[in-house]
Order: sequence, then structure tokens, then C-alpha cells
Amino acid sequence: MTAPVQPVAPVVAKDLTVRFGGAAVLDRVSFRVGPGDYVGVVGPNGSGKTTLIRALLGLSPPPEGRLELFGEPAASFRQWRRIGYLPQSTTPPMPRFPATVEEIVACGRLPHAAGRMRLPAADRAAVERALAAAGIADLRRTPVGSLSGGQRQRVFVARALAAEPDLLLLDEPTVALDPVYRDDFYRTLGAWNRERGTTILLVTHDSATIGHHASKLLYLDRSLVFFGSFADFCASPAMTQRFGEFQQHMVCHQHGCPGGLGPQ
Repeated sequence: MTAPVQPVAPVVAKDLTVRFGGAAVLDRVSFRVGPGDYVGVVGPNGSGKTTLIRALLGLSPPPEGRLELFGEPAASFRQWRRIGYLPQSTTPPMPRFPATVEEIVACGRLPHAAGRMRLPAADRAAVERALAAAGIADLRRTPVGSLSGGQRQRVFVARALAAEPDLLLLDEPTVALDPVYRDDFYRTLGAWNRERGTTILLVTHDSATIGHHASKLLYLDRSLVFFGSFADFCASPAMTQRFGEFQQHMVCHQHGCPGGLGPQ
């Protein structure tokens, strides 16, 4: 019998090292993100979380080791329409930035329709879906420079969603969001992950909340501390030793955690 064809992993890192000024910000990091994974990327300040995202996008110094996107070396990857990206800072360069919400969101379709004066129907429909998913359809004609920080963050979330990517890279996407929309945002991401099979890497400092949403945890502290399911994190004696039982339980949000925390 012919062996089944294994799906191509959206992200593969093997001994990934990124240096700034000779110092390793990421040091020999190895992991594989499978199709449809939803990975929460956590770690302390300076642990290399943003550097990892930037390395995937070719925005960091040339890394050492192996780094692949959809089976291709990241350094030569050109299928950018397959990737949506929300950077850590999305503040426009001026308060009177001359673009509307709808125009900014439509930029997420530019890899699909670059150079066209008007978006084709399929691209317009994708923009509509993104506006609705981000809860900002009523702001479509509003100049983006006049929005609050939270509203502006929702615009750039919608821009990333408008590409309808296979891989979504999000760097601290909830920092400027109010609690109500933060919950809506996580529900939207979860739906895109489940219903569309979108692979998600989400960088966050909120290690005590991400366990409610993501299916896997990638914990960085310059090197790889842990990569796997939250259940495996909770059951890991090595993680208990590193973090202590209480912090381990807070991260994984699983009852029956070692040490008797939570209902048995």
C-alpha cells in the first residue's frame, strides 16, 4: 500500500538561531506547527517571541539553522498571499492619515489584486467578511487616523483577516482592545481556526488566558522551554519543576493538575 501523503507543515524550525550584535536572541529553537494548529506563543519580556515572528517574515537578521514556511525555506518564500500578519504596533504615522477603514482593510487583499483600480467581487466580499468579523462594518467610511487605539487595532485585525490566509501571525493583538471586544476577537479567531482550518501563531503576554483559546503552547525564553498541548504542559514534571504547580495550573487551565489544584 502507498503510504498516505503527509500534509505540509505551515511552519518548521530546526535549530533556529537569530543573533543581534553577536548575541543570540533565539538559540537553537526547534518545533513543527501542523496545518490547523492554534499556537499561543508566550514567554517573558525579551524571550524572542517577536523575533520569531519577524524571522518567519524575513524581517530579522538572517537566521541560522532551518526555517520553513509551507515546505519552502523562509528566506526564499514568496507566497505571501498565504500569510496574514498583525504586527505589535499598528499606529499610523500621523493623526490625519488619509485613508478610510475600508481602504486599510482592503490592503489585506493587495497580494491578490495588486495594481487594480477596483477590487474584484471576490476581494470585495473578503473585505466585507473581515469588516464584519472585526465588528467594524459601521466604521468603513471613517478616516483611520480619527479612531481610538482600540478601534484602530480592530481595523488592522480586519486587514490581516481580509487576506483569508492559510497562516495567521499575530503579535500581541489584544493589547489595545477593551475586554468586551477582546472576548469577541478570540471567538472570531477560534471560528476561523475551526471552520477555515487557518493555522494561527499568536504572541501574547497573557499566559493565564491563552489556554482558553489556543490548542498548543510554545513557551520561549530565548531557547525553547516547551512546545505541545496544554494538557501535556500541565502533566509535565519538568514544567512543574520550572514554574511551580500553581503557575503551571494557571497556564494550562486543566483541572486535575499535579499537586491537587482545582476540582478532582
